[in-house]
Amino acid sequence: MKGLTLILLLGILGCCYGVWDPNKARIVCYFSNWAIYREGIGRYGIEDIPGSKCTHIVYSFVGVSNVTWEILILDQENDVDKMGFANFTALPQQYPGLQTMLAIGGWGEGGKKYSQMAGVPERRRSLIRSIVEYMNRYGFHGFDLDWEYPGATDRGGTFKDKDNFLLLDAIHVMTYDLRGNWAGFADVHSPLYKRPFDQYAYEKLNVICPHVQNETSGWTRKFDDIGKCPYAYRGCTMGRLRGCR
Repeated sequence: MKGLTLILLLGILGCCYGVWDPNKARIVCYFSNWAIYREGIGRYGIEDIPGSKCTHIVYSFVGVSNVTWEILILDQENDVDKMGFANFTALPQQYPGLQTMLAIGGWGEGGKKYSQMAGVPERRRSLIRSIVEYMNRYGFHGFDLDWEYPGATDRGGTFKDKDNFLLLDAIHVMTYDLRGNWAGFADVHSPLYKRPFDQYAYEKLNVICPHVQNETSGWTRKFDDIGKCPYAYRGCTMGRLRGCR
């Protein structure tokens, strides 16, 4: 789907909204707001989103200010002036039970600001206050932190990021762009499993990681209700959300 990326959820959200049934698999979709700037048939807007295919959908991206440590709007005209946020959060009117979320971060934001924010309690509090204010103002059900990547020194992170990075309710695992033109050869971009010919770093760059595949690891592996999207959870049952990983 152009402009919309399905992602694998590893873990279960601890706080649910609306009429979504927590005992069902989560299908989390990403909407990239810059897709509207594509030309011709490549253009993809909010009106093109097939909300019936998702349980949760994430609007990307906003950023963080390195001055106020609050949310930084990256596309004022699209997100606010042309009611991108408002039109997005209105989708549940068309698709009852759909949960809308706002994402902060992304590749273009880098990791340095997020490392600097996470390492100072007052900066974290400032961002959290701003997040809550935006969720209430525009009617988002949840929030997604897309920090790329904690601990990645080549992206401005530090080794302390792991200690400062507190898990929230769920972990969204990036399951796309595992292969690309940087690899130097043609391949599918997101293989589910390790193939016999995968070598070096590519041995572990697959959607279903070896640890989850291990029968003694404690992970429960499932597919969504229509058998299309794989997911896994550990430390709970589908009906008991707290404590899931």
